[in-house]
Amino acid sequence: MAYLLKVMSRGPQAYTFRRGIASAPLVYSEEVQMAKATGQPIVALESTIITHGMPYPSNLQTAIQVEDIIRRRGAIPATIAILKGQLTVGLTKEQLEYLAQIGGVHREGETTLDISADLNELGRNRTLVVCSGVKSILDIGRTLEYLETQGVCVCSFGDSDDFPAFYTRKSGYKAPHRVNDALHAARLLQASQELQLSSGIVIAVPLPEEHAMDENVIAGAIKIALEKGAERGIKGKEVTPFILAAVTKATDGASLKANIALIKSNAKVGADIAVELKKLRIARDSEKSFNIGVSKSGKLSPDSRKSFHTSCIARNKEEGKFNNDFPMFANKNLDGDVLVIGGANVDRTYRVMEPRVQMTVLADTAPLPSRHK
Repeated sequence: MAYLLKVMSRGPQAYTFRRGIASAPLVYSEEVQMAKATGQPIVALESTIITHGMPYPSNLQTAIQVEDIIRRRGAIPATIAILKGQLTVGLTKEQLEYLAQIGGVHREGETTLDISADLNELGRNRTLVVCSGVKSILDIGRTLEYLETQGVCVCSFGDSDDFPAFYTRKSGYKAPHRVNDALHAARLLQASQELQLSSGIVIAVPLPEEHAMDENVIAGAIKIALEKGAERGIKGKEVTPFILAAVTKATDGASLKANIALIKSNAKVGADIAVELKKLRIARDSEKSFNIGVSKSGKLSPDSRKSFHTSCIARNKEEGKFNNDFPMFANKNLDGDVLVIGGANVDRTYRVMEPRVQMTVLADTAPLPSRHK
């Protein structure tokens, strides 16, 4: 699943390491640093699905392909992982080994209380998650109930209200809400942010129909996998990777192909939502910029502000500089060339009134003569 990253106001920072500990909690890749500096849309990718559900080399190949899909859709991928104890945002090809999916309430969760931690995170973070619903190996009904308890807005994506179940397009449950397309989802996220809601949004995207699996086949494979897991005493965090591997084997690899297809589909949708959200922010900020001026009361409105063009950022980018030395010239919300309509000239005349004036000569300027009145 893909998380849409929050836009941060600060520019990229350099981090130093001392005794194996970074000087800042997050370390960004060069690609993500550039995206943050230029205001590009960023799609964050978790780093657990491939380590828990795919064999090598399919896991690495899928991760690389998914990042390429996001770039082609106009966004920047940022796979997140903890590397050598350091939380890293954006990985190199050598580091890419993971990609994640949404968790849930495990079967018999009412007695074991085995509930994925990401459900709690969704209830207290203003973010948007793109996924293919909840895995069939989980208790889908209780997962939806738990998300509702956490205040999470759950939406199906497209023209159906059916809540998908990972390998299948239907789970037998209806999603509480639905968004028609990426723009609809982006508007929902923007409204949530403007209202300062404290919980997240889940966008459940059904697996493309040509890759969807038969519900009975999946249900039978999961049942057998659960029985084998119970016999072997598989518990806790080992349950999910064990069952996914068993299902892949029981379906002769068909479930793995479906898994890869849904991840790529989610990447496209996540990137499209990020791009649409960026467009909405540009439109909003442009409207605010044009509305700067005098209100009905004759005073500047509270949200009045000066907007500067991105040409300075572009120039720094060409020169290989990604610092925040001149933040006042960096509007991360506007793109394109400078367009000037009309103009204004202001002439000012200065008269020295003191009888004697000591003039200071600046570098590269000729000295100015003193003037006595």
